[in-house]
Amino acid sequence: MLKKTLSLIFIIALMTACGDDSGTTTPTVQEPPETPIPEMTYSGTGSSDPAAQAVDEYGMLVVEDMSDLMEYFEELIYYMSGTVSYDDGVWIWTYDEGLYTHTITCELIEDGWYWSYSVDGGEMESWLAADGYTDVDGYYGWWRFYEWNQTDVLFSAEWNGDSYNGTIWWYHDDFMGEDETLLMQVSWETTDSSESLTVIFPEGHKTRITENTDGSGELFFYDWNTDEEEWSLTFEAHWIGEGTGWYTNHITENTVTWG
Repeated sequence: MLKKTLSLIFIIALMTACGDDSGTTTPTVQEPPETPIPEMTYSGTGSSDPAAQAVDEYGMLVVEDMSDLMEYFEELIYYMSGTVSYDDGVWIWTYDEGLYTHTITCELIEDGWYWSYSVDGGEMESWLAADGYTDVDGYYGWWRFYEWNQTDVLFSAEWNGDSYNGTIWWYHDDFMGEDETLLMQVSWETTDSSESLTVIFPEGHKTRITENTDGSGELFFYDWNTDEEEWSLTFEAHWIGEGTGWYTNHITENTVTWG
């Protein structure tokens, strides 16, 4: 199945995880709670047939695009395994690594949590590597990642949703800026029997992958038709399970089956 931890980094379900911003009550310092890692995998068609493998290669390519961006989240989560403390409404995680001290803070503000990740030591002087925000309900958040040892935003993400459906927007730079550049838009839908992932690229391409609990699935690829102002289906693949399926290239009108 397409596994997605959809709360997306650092959304910690327990309100006590970030403390009380009034500072009047100091909670017991605990080990950092389990922090969800956004994970995306692709199970595939389940066939070694060359036609099925061609479909699988494309499905993996889509998931790998997402995984490359998720590596930044995994890096931050790794450093949360260090020492944790609480003081006056702020949780602080620190981790020493050679010359460097990594610090992650989580501050409970009026309607959510503000996060920051900084690195100090060596050539770094309290460099802000990333910051973000998650609302108290866990349905909205944003993250910004900065250029190495600089103040310019390298890329950012804004998301809205829950474990059943939602959307992430990835930007090449600061989504709060005036000239932000959209890298991709990713939406998910989850039911008891299936999980679907839709990826839209600003160049005019859209992919939708669905994997069902019974092992079947489908993949659709669209190009944006400027003249008709709508998405045109250019490729589709379906697999039934047990190594059988088919795909159709709608540009060449060629259909290939396997199994």
